Amino acid sequence: MKNRISTRNFNDKAKAYLDLKAESEKIDSTIKGFKEAFLRFLKLHGVRPDDAPKSKKYESDLYEALSYIGQKTEINSDAVQSFSIALAEVGLGHLFPQIFEAKTSYSLAPTAAETVKALRAKHRRAYSRTQITKPKTPSLKVELKKQPPSKKELERREAVCNA
Repeated sequence: MKNRISTRNFNDKAKAYLDLKAESEKIDSTIKGFKEAFLRFLKLHGVRPDDAPKSKKYESDLYEALSYIGQKTEINSDAVQSFSIALAEVGLGHLFPQIFEAKTSYSLAPTAAETVKALRAKHRRAYSRTQITKPKTPSLKVELKKQPPSKKELERREAVCNA
């Protein structure tokens, strides 16, 4: 015979689950709001690290925050094939390898920008359909840099300042 739980026990567990789920959603919403506010703060007051031009960083004695805000470009393989055919039809197929490098997926060649500038408007429009640009979800990393000073250390500092 299977274990049966009482209706009351089931109801208690279901209510507890739904209460925790609602609390979790509320907490997630609060965290999301704090993250958005923190990202705005970093955008206004953060500094750009030399080695990360799409990042903003802010530091204090105890914490360091780093955000990355950028975008992600995906290549539309079907449109790339159409673009390749369009170039070939007008005798410009030799330019395709200067714009795209064929791998498992397509990526822009280092010469793409210059090559595309020289194309007719019709082909530039076809080229523009080869990419899908989407905003990336901003990342946020906040870390405790070092342990906060002990109470004894704070008292020592205060004594030095007051001396």
